[in-house]
Amino acid sequence: MGVVAFNPQAAKIKDVNGNPLVATVNYSATDWHIIHEDRTLGSSTDQSPTARLTLHNIYQLGQALSNNTIYPGLVPSMTTPVDVYAIDLNTGAPIPGGDYTTDYGAGVVTFNTTKDAQLAGAHVRIFYKAMGDWGLAVVKAPAVYVQKAFETGDQVPPDPPATGQASINGQAIPPVGNYEIMQANGANGTKLLFPGTDVGKVVHIGGVVGSNGQIYTDANTRVIQPGPSYRIVMNGNDVAVSQYGMVNLTYDPNDPTNSDGYLGVLPQGINITSVSSVIGASLSARVIWKVRTAWKSREITDISGGST
Repeated sequence: MGVVAFNPQAAKIKDVNGNPLVATVNYSATDWHIIHEDRTLGSSTDQSPTARLTLHNIYQLGQALSNNTIYPGLVPSMTTPVDVYAIDLNTGAPIPGGDYTTDYGAGVVTFNTTKDAQLAGAHVRIFYKAMGDWGLAVVKAPAVYVQKAFETGDQVPPDPPATGQASINGQAIPPVGNYEIMQANGANGTKLLFPGTDVGKVVHIGGVVGSNGQIYTDANTRVIQPGPSYRIVMNGNDVAVSQYGMVNLTYDPNDPTNSDGYLGVLPQGINITSVSSVIGASLSARVIWKVRTAWKSREITDISGGST
């Protein structure tokens, strides 16, 4: 399942500044082509609930592959190879293969609640691999971002511009796992700044205190937007790279929707005084696949209160 469990006592460990314990976890995946999807099954034991998977044409054990080899299953080292693997998320226990059947072409898994009544209403996770042109992109934001005070020392020198491009002044770049309140002319602004590597990641911002003393609750999740970019040359081509990411919290009645597609929470003319919390999305995954000549995509984002 890819879950790391820590002793609850670890939650009590703080450094001299009161910061919680930070754990760095290194891991390797068996195969990035293994997709997993979570489903909640129907609650009736009189019917066999189905789970329609995002992708079709599921790989089947013994199937001949394009390189003339035989498909060995999801994890070839398993004692009993499987091509579709289901677990009960409530217990973490595997669901016996005889308790569900798979329509490999249609990408539909049917569970037998008559045989196993506990599957009625169960939360299940299904693992599989699919044929065809498709890909999976996984983006992980830090569980909790720590505020870093804005310092002039954070400025980076301007990068050399590409031909015909104007030079861009250095901008504040927070370290990984940190954010800063944007400053302009020594005063707080209306945006939060993030590392450029976090552009596209999803965060939830809580307890925004405005310069008017009011506290604003942001009910939306925010996608970190690209800030000003600089130009670098890769393989002879100019490439634009974001120096930092940003989230704009201003509500403009003339243009109420911010670049992330949601309404801002700060009235015009009100700056950010402080922010109580910035929590990252636990996982954002995008699956892209091809149906005949058309590409389709599905994005799943899970916000789970700062869990990793």
